[in-house]
Amino acid sequence: MKILSRLTLPAVLISAVSTILAPTISAQQKIGFIEDFALASDRELALKKLIPGTEDYYYFHALHYQNTRQERKLADTLTRWDKRFPGSSLRKLILNRKALIDYSRFPERSLEHIKRTLKLQFNQQQEGRARSREFPSILEQEEISWDAFLAHALRGTSNLQNLTRGEFFTLLSSGHALTGNQRRDLLSRADDPDLPGLITIILEDLKSPESRGFGEFNVHRALTISQLDELRAARKELIRNENYVHSYLSKLRPGADVNPTIDPGTRRSYLERAWKFVSNLGPSFNSLKAHILYQRLVFDYSQGVHDADRFMTYVKFPRRAFYVNPGWAREERKLWDHPVDLGKNFQKVTGLPSIGTDEPVVRNYLLHFLREAADYKAYAPYFQESWLKAVFAETKIVNGVGDPERWASLLSPSQFQALKDRVDVEFDPGNPERFAISDKVRLRVNLKNVQTLIVKVFEVNTLNYYLTHKSEISTDLSLDGLVTNHERTFDYDDSPQRRVARDFDFPEIEDRRGVWIVEFIGGSKSSRAVIRKGQLDVLSTTIREGEVLTVLDEMHKPADGASIWLGGRLYQCDDKGRTLIPFSNDPGRRTTVIATPDGFASLSQFQHSSEAYQLHAGIRIDREALRPGARATIMIRPTLTVAGQPISLTHLDHVRLVLISTDLEGISTTTTVNDFNVSSDREATHEIRVPNRLSSLDVRLVASVKVASQGQQELELSTNQTFTINGQLRSERIKDLFLSRINGRYKVQLLGRSGEPALGQLLNVTLQRPNFKNTRTFALKTDKSGGVELGALDGIASIKVQTADNHQRLWQLPKHRRTNPGLIHAVAGEKIQIPYSGTLTRKDLALHAFSSAGITSDAFRTLSLKNGFLVADNLEPGDYRLLLKKSNHSITLRIARGTVSNGHVFSDARTLELRERNPSHLTKLSLDGKSLEINVANTGETTRLHVIATRFLPDFDLFGFLGHAPRTGLFSGTSANLPNLYVSGRKIGDEFRYILERRYAQKLPGNMLERPEILLNPWAVRDTGTEGEVLAAGDDYARALTGRAAKGERVKPPSQRGGA
Repeated sequence: MKILSRLTLPAVLISAVSTILAPTISAQQKIGFIEDFALASDRELALKKLIPGTEDYYYFHALHYQNTRQERKLADTLTRWDKRFPGSSLRKLILNRKALIDYSRFPERSLEHIKRTLKLQFNQQQEGRARSREFPSILEQEEISWDAFLAHALRGTSNLQNLTRGEFFTLLSSGHALTGNQRRDLLSRADDPDLPGLITIILEDLKSPESRGFGEFNVHRALTISQLDELRAARKELIRNENYVHSYLSKLRPGADVNPTIDPGTRRSYLERAWKFVSNLGPSFNSLKAHILYQRLVFDYSQGVHDADRFMTYVKFPRRAFYVNPGWAREERKLWDHPVDLGKNFQKVTGLPSIGTDEPVVRNYLLHFLREAADYKAYAPYFQESWLKAVFAETKIVNGVGDPERWASLLSPSQFQALKDRVDVEFDPGNPERFAISDKVRLRVNLKNVQTLIVKVFEVNTLNYYLTHKSEISTDLSLDGLVTNHERTFDYDDSPQRRVARDFDFPEIEDRRGVWIVEFIGGSKSSRAVIRKGQLDVLSTTIREGEVLTVLDEMHKPADGASIWLGGRLYQCDDKGRTLIPFSNDPGRRTTVIATPDGFASLSQFQHSSEAYQLHAGIRIDREALRPGARATIMIRPTLTVAGQPISLTHLDHVRLVLISTDLEGISTTTTVNDFNVSSDREATHEIRVPNRLSSLDVRLVASVKVASQGQQELELSTNQTFTINGQLRSERIKDLFLSRINGRYKVQLLGRSGEPALGQLLNVTLQRPNFKNTRTFALKTDKSGGVELGALDGIASIKVQTADNHQRLWQLPKHRRTNPGLIHAVAGEKIQIPYSGTLTRKDLALHAFSSAGITSDAFRTLSLKNGFLVADNLEPGDYRLLLKKSNHSITLRIARGTVSNGHVFSDARTLELRERNPSHLTKLSLDGKSLEINVANTGETTRLHVIATRFLPDFDLFGFLGHAPRTGLFSGTSANLPNLYVSGRKIGDEFRYILERRYAQKLPGNMLERPEILLNPWAVRDTGTEGEVLAAGDDYARALTGRAAKGERVKPPSQRGGA
């Protein structure tokens, strides 16, 4: 756009403003009033027809005051109009008319309005005009300070929209007083719980009328447990907020490295933490409190613990159940304002199943506590008397306490008969969930009304079963027609009313791996247990030829002589338990059957990958060496991956370097370097002579690889990088911009094609700080060297410079950068070292423990700096997120406590691959006179150091060309969780019962006398007939939850091009 003179400006204004005045009144109003208003001899009288407060009212009054030059009334109307209808298009139309009308009196004001409305910019300059005007050549550093940027960012806005959340820590550290809108904007976008004064900010917001309460913002749920405690201490009513309670409770769940279903201590500790918190909640949380307490009662019962106080606490919860005393609700109405919802699902909060029906658990506890009780008065207020009396009588009768007749009198004849006839063959809840190979197998069974007990032991052929069914063995396995491995019978003469606990030892299933089904049959009931001993596991590693699977035994040692069945094919393992599985053309998760030489087998899962190759390369060429006729060196850093895992470059065939150069006329020339030598321990280089008038250079690395899964078919791979050169020669420009850094100070120069300085030229320099969306632009004039001095530019991230003819350059200022892994595995107690170049402050770093519920605690205190490395020490088992804030790069730390074997750590909950980490790191860079000293830590045979020097700073990413390489993923798996299974009380059916009774009935000697053929003198003669009897069918065994087999996969870290 050309600079417009003062004389031509009104005409331009008329053209420009005509676009502003585009809205038409006909689109807004009926034609009737417009005509009345336009033709009225007294428009004041016509305006009285309008309804005050409407948009028509304000528009026509403003139009009348504008036409009659009533400035004060016009200003007052515009003010009231803006309050009533902010952003009104009709009001903007009046303002635009006002700018045109006032131009003759206030031209500057009108021009500013037009420029602001149309967003006009007049950045051009006439040749020579800049020399005659006074512009500085040196940038004042105060103008680009953090305070100056902040003031500019907050100008004209009521919130923090010009700041990203990465700047919130610095903003709060500066002591800036937040307004209400700024506070809510910060909270709506923040995700970092260690912001300075965050709890105070949240408290202030919760007190504001705009707040929707705790849970409105994500940062509420990101608070640590200690922060939630601090928040509740300052605002007591949060204990009644459901979002707060659920957020707090979810953070109490066990971490990723423990398994509460396997470890009773972990489950007990979690339930104690949860109850300690919820026990202080009000009645409105009765359902949640009962949910936690019920799970604790179930756990205690399985451990043989009966806590009377805990049970009574649960009993006193109001809940709607058939056995609850209905008079209780009438007597304590206030208590029953919040009855327990037994079906409410809190699994997302607690990870525990819902209650459903609690009658069996309540009954079992009463059967224990009433055994020695003289009466049931303590429980009478809470239970129906008839139900409670029956339980009390049953307790005394089945345990043989006192006079049976006395207790029988508490029952009706039918109840007593049903109790007497009832058959119990039930496993005790304290039976072990797991047996080690060397453990003795002893099971406790509660028996009632069983005169003859049959105990059968079946050993399952695990290999045949898994090959056939591909699923875990459960209690519903059909055993019809199978011969038992061991069978014995026991005869008892206990009273039918007595319930007796008896222990059974099984020496036949000791000291070896296997799966056995033990069946107890007595009376009309049977119960079944699935006993497991031993478990095989598998680890997977990707190599060039496929997936290497390693079979491990229970001690996490290689299983010698093991074999793996996959897809109907047998793969034999070597003496280290390893076998090679070729890549698949149908990748996905696979279930394998792992077997030992003695026939024991287990299921396992792994991720079966496809043979997908990729060729990556970092390619660099020195731009300043690309002068016509000069020699330039191309540097290439290639990486080959299969299934995402880097492999040796020796697998590449027919490697060639293809160079496609294009000149300014668009004519391309291709040069191919055959048998190009590449190596994993050094960069490949190739020297070229730069042709004249070069416009672009495309560097392409091409190679082929043989794909074994496709019959050794050759697959061509390629990767390339294109360099654009001499862009100035393709335009009419004869000058270009260059940025240099000398003695820590930046300078931009405008130089001609021969390097001549452009004196007195106006440059618009735009600077931006990290985490600021706004920029600051300064007009600077070039000095006699053709440059402008920008100074140290502390805290500036990027520079954009624009010349008078709209040519511009953008530079990202260099900073400390490095690649870091996205995932690290370690053993608890091990020091983790991470290369780091920043400071040990919360402004730059954050380390938090997290779980499935989000952040749980702050672990910053475990960090330290040592010899250029960031050290994390004494981390408890679990998952952590390390955030390097300046680069916005996070690293996940997975810490496990367990057995270390075969390069992995095995805990109860998971298996993590360990990898020796000695990353190279530049620990020192110093300049002493003319010598440059660089210290590199943890060097190895493949460590290379590149020192690149340029006269001018490039406007492309130098680090990105060589600083990126694919990283190997880490194996992560879940440990097998296959407990013993117990199913009690299955009805066996009348027919099966008859067969068993006949089989085990006492055999008596027969009568050997001759049978009479005819009854000569019958007592009576009558017709005979037959009757049929319907036999009750038996039940099938229910399928118990089997747990899960071991499974794992290689977790690939996210692709990164830089870090802190």
